[in-house]
Amino acid sequence: MTRAGAAKLIGLQDRGGLSAGNWADITVYTDNANRQQMFEKPDYVFKDGQLVVVNGKVVSTKWGTTHVVQPDFDPSVEKGLKDYFDRYLTMKLGNFKISDDEITEDGRGSLTVHPLKIA
Repeated sequence: MTRAGAAKLIGLQDRGGLSAGNWADITVYTDNANRQQMFEKPDYVFKDGQLVVVNGKVVSTKWGTTHVVQPDFDPSVEKGLKDYFDRYLTMKLGNFKISDDEITEDGRGSLTVHPLKIA
């Protein structure tokens, strides 16, 4: 089972398959007719070729990258959203806005910005 379709969908050419030049993101399971049980505990997980899980237990941490696009938008829509949040919701709009620094703080990987592709 690969994630080639998902990787291709978001434009990651070097992920999702096991071929030369691809990053080695691999999960190994023991076959089990009960698929829920099978996928709950992987035998091995490799992230970028580094072993990070053995028999369902994390043995190493390998921080990756967060893939994002940054589309242009009209900032004036935020006023309407803020008003909606303030009137109808218990959380504030600011709880959902995340800066690039918040994504990468504490050394937890990097940010990879992809070009916006409009089909």
